[in-house]
Amino acid sequence: MASRRPQIRSSPSSPSKIRKPITINHSFFKPVSEKKTTSLVQWQERKHQTGLRNTLLVGKYLHDNIVQNLEETVKLATFDLDGTLIKTASGNLHSLDEYDWTWWDDSVPEKLRHFDSKGYRLIIFSNQNGIRLPGHPEFKRVAQYYQWKAKLDLILEDLNLPVTIYAATLTDNFRKPRIGMWESCLADIGRPVDKSGSYFVGDAAGRPQDHSCVDRKMAMNIGIKFFTPDEFFLGQTAQPYSLGEFCPSKHSPLNENPDFDRKNEKDIVLLVGMPGSGKSSFYRKVLKPLGYKRINQDTLKSRENCTKAALFELEKGNSVAIDNTNVDQSTRAVWIKLARTFNVPIRCIHLITSEPIARHNNLYRALSKVDQSVLSPSLLFKKAHFLEERRSNVPMVAYRHFRSRYQNPELSEGFQDIVVLDFEFSGTEEERKIWEMWWDDEPKSNFK
Repeated sequence: MASRRPQIRSSPSSPSKIRKPITINHSFFKPVSEKKTTSLVQWQERKHQTGLRNTLLVGKYLHDNIVQNLEETVKLATFDLDGTLIKTASGNLHSLDEYDWTWWDDSVPEKLRHFDSKGYRLIIFSNQNGIRLPGHPEFKRVAQYYQWKAKLDLILEDLNLPVTIYAATLTDNFRKPRIGMWESCLADIGRPVDKSGSYFVGDAAGRPQDHSCVDRKMAMNIGIKFFTPDEFFLGQTAQPYSLGEFCPSKHSPLNENPDFDRKNEKDIVLLVGMPGSGKSSFYRKVLKPLGYKRINQDTLKSRENCTKAALFELEKGNSVAIDNTNVDQSTRAVWIKLARTFNVPIRCIHLITSEPIARHNNLYRALSKVDQSVLSPSLLFKKAHFLEERRSNVPMVAYRHFRSRYQNPELSEGFQDIVVLDFEFSGTEEERKIWEMWWDDEPKSNFK
């Protein structure tokens, strides 16, 4: 087949930039009379349990010659898409249009055909935050959705193998390193999967040049072998990698946390710590049984409402716990002044949880309990402490804001005492197993 040289269009934002023509060899340059008029990919949109809208895009290539696997279990050969199976033909980070792609390496199609012939199911798991499914208010990203689907039609037709792709479009349980796409795949297959014989190949592997480690962490969450594309397709030796400064399965407090005892008949306890540091868990586990009434801005919606609620409880003779970040001296001064007004002591609980752990906790509480399919009926019935209130995902900007304003609490501000605590997980073994999974999908640069 003769190759053609399409001229890659310049980006509208840089009209003066001239791009070199590139050669792309794909089956979509057939004569019009030979082209298929309908897609051979069957597309489906799905939502995640209690989700409000569809966020997962599933595409299955309709191929007649599927190798029948007669074993009781099936093996899966699973792959990331961008940077693993394909790359842009233009050299841009993102595709210019549906035609701007080429195989990551010439060996990719043949390697996939080999594993297809061995009875493996070929699966693609891809994070696609740049697109939105129809009905989403971000119209520009919805337009990109149609372009992305057209590109996948061309890729899968060129490969011509029975491949299914799962694409996560939002930060929810489908997004890697979380395992929602894997669970959706297992439900589609409907047969036991041989994890020991299955693997995942991806370029987000925690190497110095990688933007993140979500592919490797997803394989670890699932419990299957992992390879980079360099190892899998080119046979190169494994490079050093880092999982980050925090590994959930190995976490333990730096020091043994002291006990918290009630010292006063009536007082105010002020919790200080970033989102996800464990403030609300400490309240439920320790302060609530001691009779403290919780004042929380997430539930009361404003600082004014918090002040009114605290006044109401103190006037009734109750002690209160201020479960907010209380990040700086000016914020804490409001509650210290209130304590003086009622002539009661004010104590400080300072949670020194590190930011990676807090981010992990934030996603665990926001996402792990939204999809209740990952929890057993007994755990759901018990309604463990993380299930008591549905929490939304705190954006990364909230952590930057906390860092920029943070002031260490001091006794000189007017506290009776300051109790310093590190985060310590508390829950059942089943809860711990879920907590110890990798949840965070943020790029490495966000923790620098």
